[in-house]
Amino acid sequence: MDGQVDSARFDYILSLFEQAVADTTYHEKNAQPPEDAKKLKRNGIITPIRHEELKGFAWPFCLEVLKKAGWRCQIILWPEEGDITSRMIFGYRPSLNIYNCKKYLSFVWLTGPALRVDLKASSYQMPLALEASRRLCFWAGGANSRWYIFRRLPVGHTLSPEIMQIAMSTLMGDERFKVKPLNLHPYIADTWIDDARILATKHGDITIAHHDIMKRVAECGAIT
Repeated sequence: MDGQVDSARFDYILSLFEQAVADTTYHEKNAQPPEDAKKLKRNGIITPIRHEELKGFAWPFCLEVLKKAGWRCQIILWPEEGDITSRMIFGYRPSLNIYNCKKYLSFVWLTGPALRVDLKASSYQMPLALEASRRLCFWAGGANSRWYIFRRLPVGHTLSPEIMQIAMSTLMGDERFKVKPLNLHPYIADTWIDDARILATKHGDITIAHHDIMKRVAECGAIT
């Protein structure tokens, strides 16, 4: 596939989650994009996109976390419903520095686990097909309220948007990922997700997710 995400396979996965209309009701006209977002743009990892082109998906958002070595850019995946609720109730904007990720998330995120993935520079970066890239996006709070899409994903060995979507939906207990369709041929992908962590506002959610994930890891023969 020349490093590209297979379009038909991605469209199939996307069809399970696609909503008719994307919510585009929030803007932050005077905010400046985070420095990490500027670096990602300069290095060709992300590129601006019009938010009107987007469709429903498990929404990522960009955040900055202060580490010993400096600021690091990360993304967090959570269901679109949680993202909409957070914006409507709390007026959440995704272009904020999060000094204490867990503490801040408790104010903008209601229930269920989320999946966090690092965006640090990686020696392997996977090119994305345009159709896939348009749906893996975040809003960096630019002066013109710009959305950004990923042109390449800095990841481990193999990590495509649909695998991220499956991981998120599995954490959320989506029934469609607990039973294999009869007409689906087996497909095995060796995947390394770099520094992926489950976050939750309640300790009980973490415990439940942990047991569920370990059970599925054992069933599919994955290595942790």
